[in-house]
Amino acid sequence: MDELYDDRWQELWSQVCEAFTEEAGHEPPPSLEFWEVTLLYRLVLADFDRPTVRRAKRQLLSNATGSNSLAQLKQELQRTVQSLWRQEDAEEALAEAVELERSGQWDEAREAYAKGVFLGPSQPLQRAVRFAQLLHVMAGASEQVLHHALGGRTLGTGGTSGAPSRAKRGVMARLVLLLLQEGRDEEALALLRSGGWRFSLAPWILRYPSATDFRTDSGFPGGVWDQALPGGHLQRLQAWLDPGSAFWREHGYNEVVGSGENGYFSYVQEITEAGNKTLTGSVIRYIWKFLCSLDLFPGLGEAKLAEWWAHKRPHACGHQMHYDSDNEGIGGVRNPICSCIVFIHAPPGVGGPTLVTDQLAAALGTRGWLVDPAENRLSAYDGRYLHGVVPGAGRAPEAPEGRRVTFMVAFWKEKWRSRDTGG
Repeated sequence: MDELYDDRWQELWSQVCEAFTEEAGHEPPPSLEFWEVTLLYRLVLADFDRPTVRRAKRQLLSNATGSNSLAQLKQELQRTVQSLWRQEDAEEALAEAVELERSGQWDEAREAYAKGVFLGPSQPLQRAVRFAQLLHVMAGASEQVLHHALGGRTLGTGGTSGAPSRAKRGVMARLVLLLLQEGRDEEALALLRSGGWRFSLAPWILRYPSATDFRTDSGFPGGVWDQALPGGHLQRLQAWLDPGSAFWREHGYNEVVGSGENGYFSYVQEITEAGNKTLTGSVIRYIWKFLCSLDLFPGLGEAKLAEWWAHKRPHACGHQMHYDSDNEGIGGVRNPICSCIVFIHAPPGVGGPTLVTDQLAAALGTRGWLVDPAENRLSAYDGRYLHGVVPGAGRAPEAPEGRRVTFMVAFWKEKWRSRDTGG
């Protein structure tokens, strides 16, 4: 790679010297006057247009004073230009990696991330987190990448307070998850303390037991039902939300981060008989009528709107703990009457369980329930409670293309605005 940049520099320097001679009327002399220095700067950096490069240009020009040795200036410009080339190439590699990752070309994305890591300085923390996340999904050695991003240390400060920066805390959080999943609790605890965290999920959640039948007498704030949808509904949903279907491509869905190219997305429709003419409408109305017949959720019969969304997760991907709320809680917290998950595709051993707690926004909870993935399993729970998806532990026992695909529905009494969606 260095030889390639050296060749590029020699070609550029030859072009710059020719342009200098044409503009100045003479070749660059061994000892340069100020105007000759600024001319060489301008010619060398003429093709760099990105904001970071423009800042570098201003800095270089501000340092140009008096006479300079041509040999010294050439060395300085070579170092600067090769650094800028590396930064540009690293940024291009990162953009390419994200696009390849979104399209499911993981092997190619891994190579693009690796190229970006090798090249150096462009967005190192963002690149390291995304690279490590992809490697973890592919069961690769992401721990090494995360340690590298932290500079070989567990502490990285941001400012004079000694506290880790927000970016470094993101890297540390990813490393903590890996350590906890492997049972290395003491190492994870040291990182949690140095990162300023006060709470973490219990070890049994991240190292969850093998899938078991759900206990209906466990105090769960809702219910879990197997073989929940009629065969026709399930088969149509499975075809529509097949991991390779157009639905995911049309939404630009990136399954490593679990969102569309423009972030999380969801749809809203009315709960009416007319809605039965669409697939989502008929499925939603079937779930709504079924839950209303059980009388588990007060006010569900008065619901007017249903919000739905879907996720496709590889084995190692989870979803952050969150509350389902209208407009992120701005203007007051408003939760749905209940939230529902239907497991559409659930290959054995692929993906982690959904975690539902008894924690409300105003008080810490004390209990949690794991709902394991199982095809055609429906889970519904009080929409006020904190919940998320646990990342799959260990390696997926089935084929690597297996995906945990879920269809989620939240029932609302009245109009609402957009919010974060997980499941």
